[in-house]
Amino acid sequence: MNRRNFINRLGKVSVLTTASGFTVSALANARSKADEASKDMSRQVALLKNKVDALEKNQKKIVKSLCVLMAFSTGMDITMLI
Repeated sequence: MNRRNFINRLGKVSVLTTASGFTVSALANARSKADEASKDMSRQVALLKNKVDALEKNQKKIVKSLCVLMAFSTGMDITMLI
């Protein structure tokens, strides 16, 4: 038997199978689903990166605001923070 592929004829229909017994269409479907899952994961990673960027920007704003509040509450000159 050919290690790569062999043709198994079932009546009029010929089905291409691999040496391990999987049909080529089943392998193609599995690859298609894996590609879709990979694209979905890429989209999710991009969304998470955007959320992290937004959180970092908000964090910087909050830290600046807290520094200004501390300066006013302690009587520091605001120019010392800049």
